[in-house]
Amino acid sequence: MTLPAPLIHRRRILLGAGAAGFASSLSVPALAQAQRREWSFSQLVDASPGQQDVSKDFVVGVRAAIAEVNKRGGVRGRTVQHSLIETDGSAASVKAGLLQARGSSQTMGLFGTVGDRAASIVTEELSANTGQDLCQCAPWLMAAPPGGVSTFSLFATRTEQIAYAVNSLSVIGVRQAAAIYADREEARAHSKDVQAAAAALQVSVREYVRVGEWSEVAARVRQEPAPMLLFVGGTPELIGFAKQLGDQPRQRFLIGLADVNLQVVQQLGVPKGLTTVATQVVPSVSSQIGVVRKFRQALARFFDEAPSAQSLSGYISARTALDVVSGAEGPPSREAFFSTQSKRTGVEFDGLALLRHSNDKRKPFVTLSMLSAEGRWM
Repeated sequence: MTLPAPLIHRRRILLGAGAAGFASSLSVPALAQAQRREWSFSQLVDASPGQQDVSKDFVVGVRAAIAEVNKRGGVRGRTVQHSLIETDGSAASVKAGLLQARGSSQTMGLFGTVGDRAASIVTEELSANTGQDLCQCAPWLMAAPPGGVSTFSLFATRTEQIAYAVNSLSVIGVRQAAAIYADREEARAHSKDVQAAAAALQVSVREYVRVGEWSEVAARVRQEPAPMLLFVGGTPELIGFAKQLGDQPRQRFLIGLADVNLQVVQQLGVPKGLTTVATQVVPSVSSQIGVVRKFRQALARFFDEAPSAQSLSGYISARTALDVVSGAEGPPSREAFFSTQSKRTGVEFDGLALLRHSNDKRKPFVTLSMLSAEGRWM
């Protein structure tokens, strides 16, 4: 399923105008900035239809954070420059984007690579490069990163999200669940995690994999007695499945992971009797902790956008990267960014101490957001 044309158009405008629109908001004379050299970063973005709802919001959060910091005078007196590199999400396109970033003498590092598949490709490419010429901070990465310090990972992995979701089912007494995978690749990547989490909590799971039309999977799932449906896939796929599933004679819960944008689900609606739930890897956007309050203020000041978990994630990603460079020694450089990032052991600012480095042993932060079939937040 694809999003309706107006929504697609709006997201493409925001993504496509990202670099130009953001650059125009930094009205400091370009020559003066070039002489003292800014903190210059690149961000690779998957703008494909299946990822655009996540990418668009994530980029808005990044841009809000950078606009906020530059309005205050930058980092250590230097303006932050942010360059978007759009890709179509394919391996070839993402690798070409990474090559572009590597070839830019101005790019001192990457941060906020989005979505998950693009972040995974970049992470693999960087870890395979022993020269460590470039590293990335806080990508939207749902897989556990490989060893090394070329990627500084923050967000809970899909494995951790799945375990949290299945645990939530078991807590309320559910012992049967169905897992629906958007395609064979999702099933291949995450079936073991789903089964392991379910086995640990003594929950039985029946699995369904889409290989054709959603109507075929939905027809089988309608006969499924389990009240909990764990969905592994993106927002368009989840909506496509829900529409084909149709109205439910009894209440059922459709649980997606952090790639699911509930704001889009709310706009398009779901069948009666179906409550949509999504795991989130950042605090609620209504939280009163410092970093979330600043996020809401920056979003309201610089963009006419409603806050979402994905835009908050982008804001936190940018804030984390800028926190790294604030502690860097010497002038802006790849070496300075890499060296400072490699010394990080965790992330704590403005009341948030729940995100962690990949080597941190603290419990990952995951929570649930719920949307009723009537479109109300629960």
